This record gives sequence, structure tokens and C-alpha cells, in this order.
Amino acid sequence: MISNKLKALFFSFALPLLLVSKVASAEDLALKNKILDNLDDSDQALVNSLIEEFTEGSLVEEIVVVATRREEYLQDIPIAVSVIDKEDIETIKPRNLLDFSGLAPNVHIGESGAHPAGGAIFIRGQGYQDIEKTQNPPVGVVFDGIALGVSTGTIIDAFDIEQIEISRGPQGIFFGKNTTGGVINVRRSRPTGEFGGKASIAYGSNETYVAKGIYNMPLGDRGGLKIGATYNENEGFTNNVFTGRKVGGWDYSAITIAVDLEVSDYALLEFTYDHNDLDGGGTPTQFGNRLFIEQNPGAGFESLPTFNPVTGSPIGLGPREISSDFEDKSGLEADIINMTWIIDSPIGKITSISGYLDSEDFQNQDFDGTCLSTPGCPSTGAQSPLGPQVHSERPQAHSQFSQEIRLAGSTLDNTLDYLAGIYYYDEDIDLKQTTNSIIELTAGQETESYSIFGNVDFNINDQLTVSGGVRYINEEKEFFNGTSLTNGTVVIATFNEKDRYEDVITRLAVDWTPIENTLLYASRAEGYRSGGFSIRGTRSEQISGNTNCTPVGAATSCPENNFLAFDPETVTTYETGIKTSLLDNQLTVNAALFYSEIEDLQLTTVIVTPAGPLDTNTYINNIPEATIHGAELEAFYEPSFAAGLELALTLGVTDGEVTDGNLPENRLGIGPNGQAGDNSNQIDLFRGSNFGLGRITDYNYNVSALYAFTLGDGEMTLKTNYNYLDDHGLSASRGERDIEKGYGLLNAYIGYAINNYTISLSGRNLTNEDYRTASLPAAAFNIWADERNFLFEVQAEF
Repeated sequence: MISNKLKALFFSFALPLLLVSKVASAEDLALKNKILDNLDDSDQALVNSLIEEFTEGSLVEEIVVVATRREEYLQDIPIAVSVIDKEDIETIKPRNLLDFSGLAPNVHIGESGAHPAGGAIFIRGQGYQDIEKTQNPPVGVVFDGIALGVSTGTIIDAFDIEQIEISRGPQGIFFGKNTTGGVINVRRSRPTGEFGGKASIAYGSNETYVAKGIYNMPLGDRGGLKIGATYNENEGFTNNVFTGRKVGGWDYSAITIAVDLEVSDYALLEFTYDHNDLDGGGTPTQFGNRLFIEQNPGAGFESLPTFNPVTGSPIGLGPREISSDFEDKSGLEADIINMTWIIDSPIGKITSISGYLDSEDFQNQDFDGTCLSTPGCPSTGAQSPLGPQVHSERPQAHSQFSQEIRLAGSTLDNTLDYLAGIYYYDEDIDLKQTTNSIIELTAGQETESYSIFGNVDFNINDQLTVSGGVRYINEEKEFFNGTSLTNGTVVIATFNEKDRYEDVITRLAVDWTPIENTLLYASRAEGYRSGGFSIRGTRSEQISGNTNCTPVGAATSCPENNFLAFDPETVTTYETGIKTSLLDNQLTVNAALFYSEIEDLQLTTVIVTPAGPLDTNTYINNIPEATIHGAELEAFYEPSFAAGLELALTLGVTDGEVTDGNLPENRLGIGPNGQAGDNSNQIDLFRGSNFGLGRITDYNYNVSALYAFTLGDGEMTLKTNYNYLDDHGLSASRGERDIEKGYGLLNAYIGYAINNYTISLSGRNLTNEDYRTASLPAAAFNIWADERNFLFEVQAEF
């Protein structure tokens, strides 16, 4: 029993330093940990029991985030940011980043079936579902401090993820260009500096096998080493009715080596090496697109006896079925090196992050989606607008180097908190695409970019803070592209393009704490998404016979037509919100309203080019103006009367429209079978609609309940969540959207932990919903999501 006298002494002197869940800053959290480290086990137990007693009723854990590039408590920053922490991740049992979709309001994480581990990530209606590396996604994925420059590989395996922060809205001041929609910041565990680790094995649906392990050990008195490895195998969930085999599976393996070393009392070195090897990945595409069928009533597809109205397939294919004669194959091999220095200096904390990524990937794909060119094909003869056979092979290489140095500190009286830094990024992309083993497209790009940024928080008093930030961006891109036959005959000679982009973006925010545990804020933030060149552009607009080439006089071609380049996209978002804790900190409620103005919105358009060297040409158009607005709500409740119970609700609402969609007809596939219009007119194809905007939903929500209780000598945990996404457009083509009807996904988890062992069973899509994650109307593509699936896991800690 702790004496009252000891309690009084503790309350007077030690508790103000240790009670971080009530009043302390992130710096005080580090001080608390240092104090505890200097106590023996019995004293630590005493201190922790006192903290638990004096914080009774404060059930909602304070979560530390780095959304502003400095450690701060989640409820103290004027940004709409959601956190999925280690405990949540344990009950989600994610296989990769896809399993975090819908867990934050207005956040939808899908995949692109045309490249390995390729993400189609949307936040607040802004995202990218195409595959090319020369167009940057508007949602940044940051992996242990390194921003991934392309969408390939962004569907990260969930191995060893400790926390995910999802910041919504432009994050350009803190995370740079290409974060106009938001940032997904993935943070993994660091070495503990002690002997120990954990390992697990799992088996699940579709012949899924997973094995993973982590081992920690000390490196002297001031360092630690962590070694981890994982293996993940799956046979896929798509049936090829032509070959009778399941397709779309993968074999994934990875190793990670991390070292933390206190070089001195004021300098910490964090080094990480990762090797990832993915064989497979990406969902094969199904021929038969609802929009394609609906827009071509004269094609006779509806009269075919095998036509499937659910999928739009003219040969009767159901969800997760294909009929392909060319086996899709893909792979990704990547090495990542991260060296981070954290130095405490008299003027603040200096952080240096050096990141290098080198990857090679390939995608061999049946782009026509049929088996028409092979004897025994059950097809009725209906074919893609691209033709009866379009088989492509796409090996690519990508490397990037980035260097960031930033300083974060405060004045002595804490009136000003400041952040300043520089960022350098260098990238190389190489692509070689072969179509039907006849035509070769060779293309690539070199990018060099740097930026200077800073942000200041002016703490007027304990309740009111005004923040302002600015970032200068300068970028140069060199691009090359050429098309030839595999026999060496040049179809289009290699050509080079070069351009430079620069801009200044700003941020202004004010936050006010009128009463304890309640933060009100308003902000204006700008974002910048790079311009560039379409790597799938073939300059078919210069070839006579295509609808967007009209030779003048005696000319036989249109050499002045060059639609490769596209301009940067800029976003300005106005946001206001509230973060509050109620009922003696048992209930946390965060809400936000936002309004985004987008200029030169980048929209990918695939047109059919019957007179060109390839069957298609891809343009990236800039829609002049669009707006997106909406609301978001997050609520977390841990009632004191029901220990172990946690309830959560997230709700997102979005609406948007194109306010100026005026584009040349010759850049849009508005003609028969998706051919481009002629050179004579402009067309305001999308005005007044949200066509061209992705994943705009009237509403989306996630509700979850977790209950943990003692059972025997262990602890049982039960969790269920239901995630609903209302009707939304998958893609836009020829002035129409391909609409995916609203659907809800029911997931559940049951786990039992005893001593150092945990056994669990998790299930996804328990109601077996059929839904698509992407489509490409110009090629009559559908990409279907996984069916009902389960995973059984055994985990041990040592």
C-alpha cells in the first residue's frame, strides 16, 4: 500500500514531469522516459502505479505524431490527421496498405492492376489510379521519412508497421510537392537496444501463407540492432476460365536491417536497409466494362445470350473471372537505404534524412483481356476496341535519391516554434514496352528537384497560436520517347523534351484553445503537383488517318501537333475544425470542414488510335478549374463503466464539380470507340459535374467496436468494423463516368493472448460483396476486389 505521505511528495515534485497524458509536451514525454530509465524495476512499478492512479478517468491515450515534421500530440495540431497505431494494427491484421482503406474519413486506398504493388490512393477526391511513373500521385506515401516518388510499390506490405498517420489536405509545406491531396506517413519500429523479438506464422484463404519475425539486440551501451524478415505467398483470387487456373497471386519476401547508435550525448544515427522482392502482385483485368457496354448499344452485346449485366462482360464473365490467353506476370525488386541523423544543437533539433531507392519491375499483360487469338477460346467474338490481341511486356527501372535537412526549435521563452529546411530529389525512370512482340516503345525521364521551406508558430499566449509557412520549389525534367519495330525499323524516331517548373506555395493557420481539451482551428494551405510528359504518348496526333490530325494543303501529316506535355496542378484548401475531449477524456471528437480549389487538374485520357503505331495514345489533360468540398468526423469512446470497450466512428462527406472543363476535342476520346475528336473545336465536357474527379462520395463511414477482457490466465480481444463507401466514379471517359455502386465491408477479429503467445482469426468482406476497385473504359477493363477471406495466425514474443 502506498502511503499518503509518499503520494503527496510524489504529487508535488515528480508527477508534473511524468503525467504526460494530461499536460506535457512531446519534449516532456522524452524527459519522462529518461527519468524512468534511471529507476530500478521496483521504482518504475511504483511510479507507473501512481501515474495510473492519478490519471484515472483519462482513458484516451495521447498519441504523438510528426505531421508537422516535429513530434506533437495529435490533439494539439491544427491539421486533419488520423492515426492508426500499433494496437489497432494488431487487430486489423493487414496484409498490405490496401487493408487500411476507409479507416479514416474520405480516404480510399485501391490498387491498379497494371503494375506490381501499385496504389490508387485517394484522399478527399484527389488521387491517381494510373500506372505511369512520369505522372506523380497527389497523395504522398512516406516510408520511414522517405517520400516514395512513384505509385509503383506504394501498396506496402504491412510487415513491422508501428503507426500510420494520414494527413488530409495539402501538405506541401511540410512534405513537399505532390502532396496536394494529403500524406500517408508509415512509421516502423526502431531497435529496442535489448535482446528480444517476435515471430508469427499464418495461413489463410486463397492458399495464403505468411511468416515473419523480428529480433532485437543491443550494440554496446548506446545502440541497438534490429533484424527482420517476412515471407508472404498467395495463389490469387481471380479465376481464368480459359486456362482453368487461379491468377493474380504473389510471392513476397523482404528483409530489413536497422541500427540505432548514440554517437554522442547529442547525436543519434538511425540506419535502415530494406530489400523487397515481389513476384506477382496486381489484379488481372477483366474484359467487359459497364460503361463501355452502355455507351455502345448498337454493338449488339446486350443481345448475346452470355452477356452478364453485373460485370458488363459480353462473354458472361462474373466478378473475379477473366478469359485470357496470355498469362499476366509481374514482379518488383527494390532496395532502400535510409540514413538519418538527429542532432540536438543549441538552436534546435537538426534532422538529416538521406534516402536511396533502386527498383526494377515488370508487367506482362493481356491488354485486350480475351483469348480471341487462341484456338478453343469460348468467346462469342466480341472484342476490345483495341483489337483481338494486345499483349504487352513492360520492364521498367526506377531510382531515386533524396536528401532533406531541417531544423526545428523554439525561442527561449517558447514564443516562437520554428521549422526550416532544404530538400533535394533526383530521379531516373526507364521504360521499354513491347506490344505483340512487334512494336517497341522506349521512354524515360530524368528529374532534378530542390526546395527550400520554413514554418513558424507564433504562440501569442497559452491559448492562441498563429502559424505561417512557405516553400519554394524548383524542378527540371528531361524526357525521351521513341517507337520502333522489333526488327529495327523506326516508326517514330526518338525525340526529347525538356521543361522547368517552379512555384511558391504558402500556408497560414490559426488555432485557439478557449477551454481545456478543446482546440479550434482554421487554415489556408496550398499544394503543388508537378507537370511533365506522358510516357505513353506516341505522338499519334501527328499521323494522318487519326481523327485528331487534319493535314493542311499538300501536307500528309500534322507535325505541329504535340500533346505530350502537361502543366502542374495547384490546389488551395480552406479548412476549419475542432478537436475536443469530453466526458473526463473518455470521448474524443474531431471534426473538420474543407473547401478545395483546383487549377489545371491533371486528367488522364486514353484514346484509340487505329492509324498509329500503337493501338492507344495517352494524354494527360489539364482541366482548368474544379472544386471539392466536404466534412469529416472522427469520434472515439472508451467508457469508464465498461473497461476494455472501445468504440469508434469515422464519417466523411464529399462533393465536387468541374467549374471550367473547357478542353480541345482533339485531346479527348469522344469519337466512335474512343477515338479523339478533330482539331476544330473546344468542348466543355465536364462542367457542372464531378466527372474527372475520383472517388467522390456523398458519404463514407466506418464504425468499429473492440472489447478486451480477461479470460483465464490470458486476455481475449474481439473486434468488428463495418466500412461503407457510397456510389462513386471509378474513372471518366468520353464525358461519362463508370459508377461503382455503394457497398459495405464487414470485417472481424478474435484473438487470445496468454503469456507471450497470441492466436487470432481475422476475416474480411464477411458478407462477400462483389465490387470493383478500378476500371479503364477505353480498354473495357474491370478490376475486381477480393472475395470473403480469412487469416489464422499464431504469434510469439520472446
